[in-house]
Amino acid sequence: MQLTNTITSIAIGSFDGIHQAHQALISQAEAVVIIEQNCCTLTPGYTRTEQIQKPCFFYHFDKIKLLSVDAFIEQITQDFPKLETIIVGYDFGFGYKKEGNTT
Repeated sequence: MQLTNTITSIAIGSFDGIHQAHQALISQAEAVVIIEQNCCTLTPGYTRTEQIQKPCFFYHFDKIKLLSVDAFIEQITQDFPKLETIIVGYDFGFGYKKEGNTT
């Protein structure tokens, strides 16, 4: 059994620095999906996993940036088949050109 087959809640974001707002989101989830960008992170790469102390999964931005809203959701549900809850920040957008949002 893969670890992702048991996870029911994830926090998704770039989590460029693990500040208090990010910690509040992460505390609500079983695992974290980090969208890794090519630049502009306050805390580099896998160093973030040491601060998070929960299972972390990386999606590279260049590999998901062209996905439609439906394709992004399909990717998440395939990777986390038991998923019930997704926790995101107030400004989270997903899919190509952030066409999807949580409102």
